[in-house]
Amino acid sequence: MNTEQIRKDFEEWMGDGGQSPRAIERNSKGDYILMQSASAWHVWKAAHTHYAKPAAPVVLPEPDSYLFQHEDTGQTMFVDAQQVEWGFEANNPRLHKVSGVYTEQQVRELLARDLGAAPHPKTDALDAECFRFWVSEAARSPAAMAKLIMHCTTEDEYRAAITQCIDARKAAIAAAKENK
Repeated sequence: MNTEQIRKDFEEWMGDGGQSPRAIERNSKGDYILMQSASAWHVWKAAHTHYAKPAAPVVLPEPDSYLFQHEDTGQTMFVDAQQVEWGFEANNPRLHKVSGVYTEQQVRELLARDLGAAPHPKTDALDAECFRFWVSEAARSPAAMAKLIMHCTTEDEYRAAITQCIDARKAAIAAAKENK
């Protein structure tokens, strides 16, 4: 999806289908006049940057074994891949291959290789903290929050920008407690 289509979709949503034209007014530079709209536009773009990436085709490894099903009884059985290579199917014509079977290790390697590493609990906790901070601060000062993330384009940049503010707030709270 191109930027023009992303902006068109955003303005359709933000402008409430034409009911709120003020919400999508822009200045001569093309920036939204309302800070809430500017902030929402940055978040909208970030979401499309992150989630609109085309998925790479997943290439499966060779199965560890295969699931076979008997054509009359419906009973199933697992057969080692080596046995299949040695002619199991030819010697058992009433058994039909249903699918490949993968070990837990093969699945974990596949997920890490093709789909990216599984979310790390520390990163998930940080993202949750960043989100809570963002929501509470955006409610108080949408302009400051929009300015904070204005130039962020990657997850790491968003985390770094928001984490810096979180750390500053924690330091200020700690200093205030020490001064009491």
